[in-house]
Amino acid sequence: MAASTKAGLKENPAMSFVMLTDSQVVPPHATGIGEDESRSNSRSRKSNGTAEEIPEGEKPKLSQQIESTTRLFEILSARSDIDHPICTECTDLLLSQLQSRLSSATKERDTYITFAKSLNTTAPTTTDLAKAQKSLTEARAADAKAFSELVALEKEKATVDAEIASLEAESLALDAEEQDFWRSRNAFALTLSEFQNERDALNAAYDHDAQQLERLQRTNVYNDCFCISHDGHFGTINGLRLGRLPPPQNVDWPEINAAL
Repeated sequence: MAASTKAGLKENPAMSFVMLTDSQVVPPHATGIGEDESRSNSRSRKSNGTAEEIPEGEKPKLSQQIESTTRLFEILSARSDIDHPICTECTDLLLSQLQSRLSSATKERDTYITFAKSLNTTAPTTTDLAKAQKSLTEARAADAKAFSELVALEKEKATVDAEIASLEAESLALDAEEQDFWRSRNAFALTLSEFQNERDALNAAYDHDAQQLERLQRTNVYNDCFCISHDGHFGTINGLRLGRLPPPQNVDWPEINAAL
């Protein structure tokens, strides 16, 4: 039982306990009655050689006290994890743990007392309170001013945001207009290039036709059919010479006839 009690104390050292002495387990007068009876019995054994029984009137009192004590132990055991009564060793262990807790609580109390004394010694004076109140008022005024400035800045920001949104919409419209312009410009450039190519083709055809016309205008049918020229002292028709000179520059009659 002592081992189980120690384990219970280690698990929950704050559990309540009751240590009963022998005088509490058995009432003093009951013990006295037992001792008197034992003395009387020993005397009777010495004198008579027979044992005398406990008087009938004392039995109910003793049983009632034992029953009350047992009930008290049961109640205490039911309210904790420790089976009562506990032994002296477990009681000493529990007392040492409670003593350590008491010491810790005492140190904590002393710390709080020291802190309270320091607070009392460093309590602010009326002048300090007035300065603190003035600083608080100034801080609240500065806070209110900053808040008003913040509200004004937020309104300005909202206005700027609206203007930025309008400018962005205008920028998008301009971008779309620029895209349309470049599309129309590219289409115009393509059409212009086609017209220029067609113009260049027409100009080339015109130049060719003009040159052909000029060549045709300079053409003489008689000159093409009968090319009259000269070769030295001789006249020529289509490269055939005409005329006669003294030998050896004479022209044969077949050539003269062919030229004619």
